[in-house]
Amino acid sequence: MEELAAWMWLSDSADSLTGDAVRLLATFGSPEKVSLAEQSAVAQVASKPFADALRRNRSRYEGPEAKLRLADFFASGGDLLTLNDPAYPQQLRGITSPPLLLFRKGTLREFDRTVAVIGTRSPTHRGYTMARTIGAALAGEGYCVVSGMARGIDTLAHCGALDAGGNTAAVLPGPITFLYPPENVFLAEDIMRRGALLAENSPMVSIERMPYSQKFRWVKRNRITSGLSEALVVVEATDSGGSMHQVKFAVGQGRPIHVLKPDDGGPAPLRRGYEEAVASGARPFASVDDLISHFPGERPERQATLD
Repeated sequence: MEELAAWMWLSDSADSLTGDAVRLLATFGSPEKVSLAEQSAVAQVASKPFADALRRNRSRYEGPEAKLRLADFFASGGDLLTLNDPAYPQQLRGITSPPLLLFRKGTLREFDRTVAVIGTRSPTHRGYTMARTIGAALAGEGYCVVSGMARGIDTLAHCGALDAGGNTAAVLPGPITFLYPPENVFLAEDIMRRGALLAENSPMVSIERMPYSQKFRWVKRNRITSGLSEALVVVEATDSGGSMHQVKFAVGQGRPIHVLKPDDGGPAPLRRGYEEAVASGARPFASVDDLISHFPGERPERQATLD
């Protein structure tokens, strides 16, 4: 099996739960060597479900489809980082289930000064305003704003970073060819000009026809959003929404969490979400200046991009 096809085979078979794949890489040294190993040797290192998935998926990645889809991705201007690549973000290596691959489209090449800004898809007017203002303020301080390009808070955080002429990165829930929601397709082009789109799933993964049956991908990508960042900022979040999954990932990764204080009399689900975040260790902030004061030290340099 060719090198990059073998990487995709391991990554897509793991489907975000990469612990077994990481152990196989540590044991055999490379995906190619894993592909050459006897099934019995693989079974001694990996769990039975993962070993079975590798056996079941193998022929598809050995065939011409994998090579063609990868060629199309590169032809569209994309590139990728493997877990073994020296340019792979160091902060991601230490998280539980680090992505084996990062498919990337855009100009951003460094991910060492990053802050995740996330929240509900149904914010209040204050939430919309604060997300955009926070994105701009962080970008103005030289940080790269990381989010998920989802409706609501994510979208406005990206827009704020772009308002300030800063850098922003969107972590996508599936292959990089799957741009969701559809109304953000043009925003994705803007993000690529001042940052990057990122995804762990290869172009061999297709979810366009059944996204709602694969909602787990929206949750699993959150470990990358916070794992890539040195801190997490929660603008508004309900107690039952996906943002709480992001908070839990950040807690497990040891990332500082900052959460916007809700207005008195605001929607009850947002107040409950705030209280849950604080109970998880999040530090409240009431204004943009208050938030920025939580990031001590010299003003960092702007992220490196390729023109």
